Amino acid sequence: MKHIFLSTTILIIVTLFAVSVNAIEKSEHPVPIDDKSCATCHEKGSTDEMQAAPEAYTQWDTSLHKLNGVSCITCHGEESTFKPQSTISTCASCHSIEVDSMKTTETCASCHQVHTFRPLKGFKSPHD
Repeated sequence: MKHIFLSTTILIIVTLFAVSVNAIEKSEHPVPIDDKSCATCHEKGSTDEMQAAPEAYTQWDTSLHKLNGVSCITCHGEESTFKPQSTISTCASCHSIEVDSMKTTETCASCHQVHTFRPLKGFKSPHD
């Protein structure tokens, strides 16, 4: 009986831990996307009920990422796995040489504009 109680307790603890870790890692877009494109809400002059961060979309729209087919989903994920901020590992998935050459623990956005990726004025390159 003692063995069954201990096994059940351990199983409950492991299950709760797994659920809590999954909840921490999983995120969702703040509003349902349905079949809309990101531009529906984020493009400047959007007529949708909620215009969100049009400057971010405008920066991306004129970036090399867009030209090379890198979409919002590439860095921010689908609706069910949405991440408002990309991580250094997201950048490293395409820019591993640049990330490996960094001599700092800062993120890419510390030195680059978030959606144009141009260097910020007055920064000292951590890639040297």
